[in-house]
Amino acid sequence: MKSSIFLANLHHSYAQTDGTYKFPNSLEGDLLKTAMKEITQLRADCATQYNAGLNTAIIVVEMADYIAAEYKEDLIRGLHSNKGRLDY
Repeated sequence: MKSSIFLANLHHSYAQTDGTYKFPNSLEGDLLKTAMKEITQLRADCATQYNAGLNTAIIVVEMADYIAAEYKEDLIRGLHSNKGRLDY
């Protein structure tokens, strides 16, 4: 998945060594927390939908009688290797 510059900057500015984030105790800090949570959830949803589409494509290839066996293996391997690789 393509990295988010916003999330990278948040991490650089507010990440703690224990894996938590220390945001300012203010309205701006609350907005940063909310933005981080929403962006992370949207990215996770996109990845889930992308992988579901790949699973469907794998099933279609497996069931296709018109694709030669040697090509099926390559196609299925290629589809599996793209899971989790979402560029947008």
